[in-house]
Formats: sequence, structure tokens, C-alpha cells
Amino acid sequence: VTDFTLMGAEARARMIAAAQRGWFVIDSSKFGLLTPCRIGGPARAAGIITDRAPEPRLAAALARAGREVIIP
Repeated sequence: VTDFTLMGAEARARMIAAAQRGWFVIDSSKFGLLTPCRIGGPARAAGIITDRAPEPRLAAALARAGREVIIP
């Protein structure tokens, strides 16, 4: 999981660390997009909340990692 800025990545890592159950809220245009700064602690996140189902390979990887995908 990545972010465009170091400040953003650090803030998101702190939020995940502080949460009892953290989630990434992303729109489907971010699937497969790598930006310069890695967000620490994604293993602590419960999963993602997004607008569309991820493509099958990503969905399978999330399932293997035990991460939920919620599409409201």
C-alpha cells in the first residue's frame, strides 16, 4: 500500500497503528497503482472499502491475506 507523499504515508501508518480495526478506503482507480511512499503497517488493516470489486488476482491476494473487501 502506497501514498504520494511521505507525510501522508506516515500519517496513515499512525492511524492504522492506533485503530482497533483499521480499513483502507480507496476507489477502484487505485488498484494496481504504485506511488512513491510505502505505508507501513498494512498487515494490521482489516481490509478495504471500495466502489468496485478488485480484479480477480487482487481479490485472491486479499483473500489469501485474510483481508475483507467491502463494496457499499
